[in-house]
Amino acid sequence: MEISENVVSSLVGLFGVVIGALAAWWSGIYASRWSRTLDMHREFNSERLSKARIDALKFLKEHGQLSFTEIADKPELNDESVSLWEVMRFYQRLAVAVKHKQVIRRVVLDEFGEIFLWWYIVCFSKSLKGTNWVAEKDIETMYCWMAKTVDKVTWQELVTRFEHESENLTQNLSRPIK
Repeated sequence: MEISENVVSSLVGLFGVVIGALAAWWSGIYASRWSRTLDMHREFNSERLSKARIDALKFLKEHGQLSFTEIADKPELNDESVSLWEVMRFYQRLAVAVKHKQVIRRVVLDEFGEIFLWWYIVCFSKSLKGTNWVAEKDIETMYCWMAKTVDKVTWQELVTRFEHESENLTQNLSRPIK
């Protein structure tokens, strides 16, 4: 059976259209991930979230022994704890974006990895533990993903350093910040 030039030409043309459509689709997804990654980085470095991280640290120095559940159960801490909740929610959104591959993961490691690990060790690993909230699971998943992704020596050096900082913070909890 002989295939005519028209059929071959049509098949080659169709193949080219499919390849072009796939390339455009993938390019759109990649551009969207980059945009989302940069938006989260911009938010993270915004004046609002920078201030929230500073205020959250102050809150931790005064109330770091409390879990998120205990904080939520103390209405008198609502105003003081807003910044801590804001930091936790940002990291939960980032974790969900990583889990669903909505950001460029290697850039997330570069731009957020070290400070996420600090917040995880100093705060989330203790204060979110046992809440059974979705945030606890999302943040724990991101921690585990990073632990598997980052080279082991660098990871262990950071964990050791941040655990030491966490101990120092805990020791200073009895002294109020002025």
